[in-house]
Amino acid sequence: MTRSQKAYLWVLGFMVIAIFGGLLYFVGQDLLTYQVDPLITAIRARATPPQPTIIWVYPTDTPVPASTTTTTPEQAIAFVQNFKYAPSQERTLGGLIATLEAAGEQMGNRIAIEGWAAEAQSPQHWAVAYTYLENKSDKTYRFAVDLGAQGVQGENPEGITLLSFFRQQAQAGVLEPTPTTVAIAVGWGMRDYFTSWEYSVPEAPRRLKTVSGSGKQPAGESGFLAVPLRLMNIGGRDEMLGAEYYRRFALLDANGRPAAASNEAGLLRPTRLYCRGLGLPEFTDRPVTVAKEAALSTALVFSLASDAASPYVLEISVYDGSIPHRYHITLGN
Repeated sequence: MTRSQKAYLWVLGFMVIAIFGGLLYFVGQDLLTYQVDPLITAIRARATPPQPTIIWVYPTDTPVPASTTTTTPEQAIAFVQNFKYAPSQERTLGGLIATLEAAGEQMGNRIAIEGWAAEAQSPQHWAVAYTYLENKSDKTYRFAVDLGAQGVQGENPEGITLLSFFRQQAQAGVLEPTPTTVAIAVGWGMRDYFTSWEYSVPEAPRRLKTVSGSGKQPAGESGFLAVPLRLMNIGGRDEMLGAEYYRRFALLDANGRPAAASNEAGLLRPTRLYCRGLGLPEFTDRPVTVAKEAALSTALVFSLASDAASPYVLEISVYDGSIPHRYHITLGN
């Protein structure tokens, strides 16, 4: 084989390798695009949990409200109409609905207003709806309203979508949005998709002068507050709860100050005695496993501080890295 023939073979081999490498690169890029990109999207979706939702909890036939003060349909409707996520919002929720109606008319649609309606769920809780017809097609926004905690949640897809858009408007000018404290009342539950737990106080708390059991009686000059607690595992796997889980809970007074100690003497010890006396599960000494989609009914018992002022609030704190997410359950007096 001559030198020129060898050179020709070298050049031909190099070209084959280059073509094969190019095809492998582009095919690999396509495979990565179709296989890795959806995986990254799924991971990002899991890393950004949806907003917490508020739901009814039925420990008995009728949820126990935090307050027995009677409210009216007019108050519930006015609350929804004037609702804002931030004081700086120019438009109210009612104003946003009116804007959507006006936009429909400008597009040539026929609008027929049916108006607002409110149905009582309890003295503080209302189901509020606004309905209008667009080209004879029903448009209804439904909301669950808690006048005690001053909260509103979407109850149907239209209401949820409207509130999501309204929240985005409120946060449009915020560079670093901070987590908003979610407030609910006794008889309601809060589903937190970040921690995969549903929290609720299904019944009104009890004031106790003493807590005793096993021949022990912890001291508490101002008495104790026994708070029923229901935890539901809404995640995709079984979860184990240990004593460190109690760090999530704190009792606040009417001024937002600690109303009780959350240490061994102020929370864990009276909780242990109270739960064991009533046969309730607790996890101060031994961990408790909660299966997925299962609920655990237990209690928290706080030794009240002498200067604590009612009404009390149960605060639940969880962290997304260093960012706190806090949920308040108004307990009343």
